[in-house]
Amino acid sequence: MKKLNRLVSICLLAFLAAACSSGGRSTMTAEEYLEQNVSVWNAASAPAVRWLGGDRAEEFSKVLQTRKGMSRYQPQFAGLRRELAANTAVTQAFPPPADAAALHADMLAYLKSVDAAFAKLEEMGKLPDGYSDQQFGSLSTDMERLIGEVDTKAIAWNAAQKAYAKQHGVSLRETGG
Repeated sequence: MKKLNRLVSICLLAFLAAACSSGGRSTMTAEEYLEQNVSVWNAASAPAVRWLGGDRAEEFSKVLQTRKGMSRYQPQFAGLRRELAANTAVTQAFPPPADAAALHADMLAYLKSVDAAFAKLEEMGKLPDGYSDQQFGSLSTDMERLIGEVDTKAIAWNAAQKAYAKQHGVSLRETGG
């Protein structure tokens, strides 16, 4: 969680620095906005990948199978949602360039989908020890749907970032898988 807090803090500082360096302009330049947009991507996608399909998802799945100890995850999911909400609030505080409206909408749609998935995980964290198949059934179905939505929104946002960068001659460097 400390690593996530640090990552979000760095993202927010980068965003504020870009906004403050605008030289009195009411919006950021395309390059400044894209830098901020990628920072938001990094801050939001790292925990999403870990919890929705990575190492933390595997761990959580194993605990789900034992049907006990779910409550220990609830504070983590609540914390992830708070960080995501803070990140979203900062991104909404500064207007994007006029030609970045679609990219901005894709970013906000992705953040909303990740929040919905984390909210469902938080709900799963409230399951009592020894929960029944009936208690878990709809949560599982909802979670599968939400993970699909996160993936769809991530693909759309990634494509929008690349298109916007190409439109403005900005090179993006991709890392990871």
